[in-house]
Amino acid sequence: MKIKALVLLVLVIAIGCENKNIIQLNWEKPSAGTTEDIFGIFFHNEDRGWAVTTDGKVLHTEDGCKTWNTTDLGEFWLEDIYFADKKNGFVVGSRGCLFHTRDGGQTWSDESLDESIWFYDIGFWNDEEGVLVGAKTSDDGTIEGAIFATHDEGNTWQETYNDMLGISSLFLTRPMLGWVTSRGAVGSTTNGGENWERNILDQNDVVRGSFFMTGQSGWVVGHNGLIASTTDGGWSWQKKGQLTDRNLYAIAFHSAFDGIAVGEDGKIFLTINSGANWAIDSNFVKSTLRDIEIVDGQIWICGDGGTLIHVYE
Repeated sequence: MKIKALVLLVLVIAIGCENKNIIQLNWEKPSAGTTEDIFGIFFHNEDRGWAVTTDGKVLHTEDGCKTWNTTDLGEFWLEDIYFADKKNGFVVGSRGCLFHTRDGGQTWSDESLDESIWFYDIGFWNDEEGVLVGAKTSDDGTIEGAIFATHDEGNTWQETYNDMLGISSLFLTRPMLGWVTSRGAVGSTTNGGENWERNILDQNDVVRGSFFMTGQSGWVVGHNGLIASTTDGGWSWQKKGQLTDRNLYAIAFHSAFDGIAVGEDGKIFLTINSGANWAIDSNFVKSTLRDIEIVDGQIWICGDGGTLIHVYE
C-alpha cells in the first residue's frame, strides 16, 4: 500500500460532505492489456500507471488505460510495483526478485536478492528510505518473515531482524511509521524500520492487507473474511465479525467514512460509516481482486484475469 494514500485521506476529510460517498462514484472496468493475473499496481495520476503480472510482465500506460506498453522481466511471479519518484521505481516478486529502474521504466536492472525469499511488497517513506518485505523458508521448514531496509534510494538493502511469520504486505505513513501483516500478527515500526514490534491477533489468523488513516487508526483484512480495526497504532485489534468465508486481500479508505475491502471471487465490501457496517457487491466482477491503489481522489483495483477497476467521481 502506498504512502500517498494517507495524504489523500486528509484532503478528503477536509472537504467532508462536499464529496459523494463511495457507492455514488463511477465504477468502470478499463482494459489492462492482458489476461494474466495482476497482483500489483501503481498510478502516478489518472493517466500514468503501472501494473505487474504473474508471468513476469510490467505493464505501463500513459493515456488512462487506453493503450499499454509491456516489458518482460523473465520467469518471475511479480507481486508489486512502486515508484519512490518519477524516475526511481521497483518491481518485486518470486525467487528474491528485485528490479530497479532509474529512468522512469525505460530500462530495468536485475538487482535480485536471496532466491529463497518471495517478496510481496515494497514502499518508501521518502526518496531515500524504504522497506521491502516477504517470506522465506528456514532450515526446519518454518515460513519466516523477511524485512529489508534501504537508506540510499534502493541501491543497497540490509535485512532487519523480526520474529514474524510469512510477511505478506506493507503500509507506510509519515513520519517513519509502518506496519506489516503476517500469520497471527501485525508488525509495527516507529523508527523507519530499524526495529519492529510484533502485535498479536490470533495465531490462526492470516492477515493479508492493511490501511492506516492516521498513526493510531487502521484496519486489516485476511483469510476467511477476517476484518479488524485498531485505534492505538496496532497494539490491540478488535475484530468486526466475518464478512465472508472467502479470503480478503486488500482494504483502503477513500475518506474517513468511505472504505473498500476486496478479495476472492470478486468480493467487494463497501462502508460509508467508517466501518460500522459493510455491504457486499459481488456482481461487478467475478475474478479474485488483489490490490487497491488510491491517488488524486480516484481508486484503482486489480486482480486475476487482467482485471482492472477504476472508481472516480
